[in-house]
Amino acid sequence: GSLAPDGTYTSTLDAVLPPVKEGQYRLVVRPDIFNEVYEGPNEANNFSASPDVLNITVPELRLGVVLDTTLETGVSQVYRVRVEGNETLRLSLTTPERDAANEIFVRYGDVPSAFEFAATFQNPLQANQTALIPTTQAGDYYVLVRAQSSPTQSFAATLKAETLPFQITDVTP
Repeated sequence: GSLAPDGTYTSTLDAVLPPVKEGQYRLVVRPDIFNEVYEGPNEANNFSASPDVLNITVPELRLGVVLDTTLETGVSQVYRVRVEGNETLRLSLTTPERDAANEIFVRYGDVPSAFEFAATFQNPLQANQTALIPTTQAGDYYVLVRAQSSPTQSFAATLKAETLPFQITDVTP
């Protein structure tokens, strides 16, 4: 709507943030982003950052401990797991929802995406997924899990991060 010269208004917005790693962030507000309102010499005021920082935390996965969670179709969830170097890290996502198509992506030091990851799921269109990092770096790995599709909007799932001893995990003729 219209706003008188030098006028102000206050509004609130509930929004889902994109997957990000732990840290402090500022929100940026950009009114008239397409420059559709003529403002004469005052065009430079169409950008402002929040005065206070937004502290983002990421839930931690503990090695060897199963985390119970709920997946929602189309919603990404991010977790963080800290490991030592030169380990083999396996992440397992399991659910009783057989007709779901789930995804799991893993990346060292930053949040993974479908385009940037160190490891990803191996069985497209399957409910249960596993991702494997054969040799880890010491530090934090971020894990993104997502229900790509499911007959129900939300369903129960478990996520487990574990380091593996030297072993054979699969044989393919």
